[in-house]
Amino acid sequence: MKKILFAAFITTCSLQTYACTSTAEAPPPPPDVTDIKPGSTTQQQAEEKLGEPNTIQNDGNKQRWMYSSQSNHILLVWDKTTKQLLEYTYSAKAAANDIDNDLFCKLNAGTSKTEDVLTLLGNPSEYRTTENNQLLMYRYKNTMLRLNFKDDLLLNMDISIKAKS
Repeated sequence: MKKILFAAFITTCSLQTYACTSTAEAPPPPPDVTDIKPGSTTQQQAEEKLGEPNTIQNDGNKQRWMYSSQSNHILLVWDKTTKQLLEYTYSAKAAANDIDNDLFCKLNAGTSKTEDVLTLLGNPSEYRTTENNQLLMYRYKNTMLRLNFKDDLLLNMDISIKAKS
């Protein structure tokens, strides 16, 4: 019976515009967000750090590995031909606390590095990176902090504050 259900699942997936696979296991907690780097992390290294993806999608020359749990989501986009990591995206549930303005004020465009921000603020709610560009987003109760980096150097930062209702 399990073999029939599995075959039906694979057939359904292969009829879509992309192939997919799925595992029932929840992914392990993500590594430090800077442990995975487009342009240098291999598929084998990613699998060693994260385990098997929950879902794999093939779309043209790209392959997407997706890891999902109740608390976070990870997306790795690979070039199918070169097996090179093109993009890494990590997102987690937003923090329930308020931003620490003293820590935020220690960040400086042009001098702060990605590792400095991670040391000060911890892992972000969302992290996206391509080979040269990084975006870190921190979501708090009424505040969102968006930090843009190029080659791990802070270019600019935006802070959005929601009006309290």
